[in-house]
Amino acid sequence: MKMQRVNISRREFLIHTGLTGASFVLGLSLPLGNRALAAETAASETIPEVNAWVVIEPDDTVIIRVARSEMGQGTLTGLAQLVAEELECDWSKVKTEYPTPGQNLARDRIWGSFATGGSRGIRGSHQYVREGGALAREMLRAAAAEAWDVAVGECTVAASLIFYGFWRVEFIPVMLVSTIVDYLAALGIHGSANAARRRAYLAASLTVNLGLLFYFKYLIFAAENVTGLLQLLGFDAHPAGR
Repeated sequence: MKMQRVNISRREFLIHTGLTGASFVLGLSLPLGNRALAAETAASETIPEVNAWVVIEPDDTVIIRVARSEMGQGTLTGLAQLVAEELECDWSKVKTEYPTPGQNLARDRIWGSFATGGSRGIRGSHQYVREGGALAREMLRAAAAEAWDVAVGECTVAASLIFYGFWRVEFIPVMLVSTIVDYLAALGIHGSANAARRRAYLAASLTVNLGLLFYFKYLIFAAENVTGLLQLLGFDAHPAGR
């Protein structure tokens, strides 16, 4: 192939590239930018994130992403604490991470502005980072409720742990009976000089409390499981009282 040398002045080069500059820039920059964004997006998809702000690793480490720069004014720590507070996570397990501008662009600018100036980092973003932490907390509560097959309102979050608890009005008499029995047994033990009588008070208290625990927790649980097994085998079985 024969190469032909073309003589062109600097002025002519600037004029022609100015007229075709748009296609020149697009042809060089966009393919590289797309590859970079695609690589960052693919990498982010492998991260076990709850949402854009919170990542929870298998060892329970909580990574909080903060898009404002730390320049000695406490922005990084302050924003991370706001997210952790809404998330109800253990601060000793928290780490921070700075998302890249490429990730922000690939995700529709989900982290907003990266600009930091004075106290504006916290003033300008405290609201949406708190909402991000609260959203992550509710997503975790919903996931736990679905896994346990319970109502979301019966799940609470504290110190990086999710707890399940509920109560019903009919259990109030049970609590009263247990409390009264324990109180009377304690009075009897305290006021009696007879060792055998003190042991009898203690035995009575243990019998009542363990009996209530066995009936309301283990007996009903076992009955429901046996009923479910019988139904699975084709028997027309129903829990007692239903």
